[in-house]
Amino acid sequence: MVVILVLVALVIGIAYGAYQLYQGTTVKPVTQPTPTHAVRTTAAPSVTTRPTTSSKATAATADCVSGDKISTGDFVATVPANWSCDGEDGDISIVSARDDSIWVEHDPGTGDLASNCKSQIEDLGTVTALPPETWGGKTAVAYQAVDSGDIYGVRCAVVGGQTWYLLYFPFDPTDDASVRVDVTKVMTTWVWK
Repeated sequence: MVVILVLVALVIGIAYGAYQLYQGTTVKPVTQPTPTHAVRTTAAPSVTTRPTTSSKATAATADCVSGDKISTGDFVATVPANWSCDGEDGDISIVSARDDSIWVEHDPGTGDLASNCKSQIEDLGTVTALPPETWGGKTAVAYQAVDSGDIYGVRCAVVGGQTWYLLYFPFDPTDDASVRVDVTKVMTTWVWK
């Protein structure tokens, strides 16, 4: 009886180990995290406290400060004053000295541009369509969401068979106007490769 129990336990252990090995070799889709509104935990440091070396931007990564060029394999753009950036593979995070955020992301599908764009922020509040804008010479659809005074925005364009998203998140409603000005600066300095 003891021998049978040991054999059963051994078979279960081998089956479990094989299952774990199989799970480790299967390819799982990579997804971007759902954007959340930034929460200031401490006073934001001035961008001028960052290293003043020249930008380390390459075709694969970006690490830049105010005035630097964000340069990836897909685009080049200029970082607005008092903002800094980092990222890779064309997905860039730009953060202001006040903790406002601009994210650039992309996915391989083009699908329905308007509904894909709207879906990026529809769980963040009441969504309103805005007039189309120009993003690096391409027409971009635009939406904003408002929730309890917080404002979120997204711009979307199809470039090179990919859907590109530029999302922005003012730290608080008083930053919204200045963040929109800086979003426009980013979009107008943008050059698609």
